[in-house]
Amino acid sequence: MTGAFQEYVVVGENDIAKAPKNRSLVESASVPLAGLTAYQGLFDWLQLKEKQSILILGGSGGVGHIVT
Repeated sequence: MTGAFQEYVVVGENDIAKAPKNRSLVESASVPLAGLTAYQGLFDWLQLKEKQSILILGGSGGVGHIVT
């Protein structure tokens, strides 16, 4: 098996970041997934461009709070 079932994983040093000291590892681990989902929604799927704006209603939850 691969992926999330592994106890250890080898990655390049440019693919990791230190967790903030004021957050738990669980909290820190949730940010990249929500952040990447928000980014993909705005720029890959909606193709939002520089100087364009978008109205987001009800931006709550993991992805919503990053987008707003």
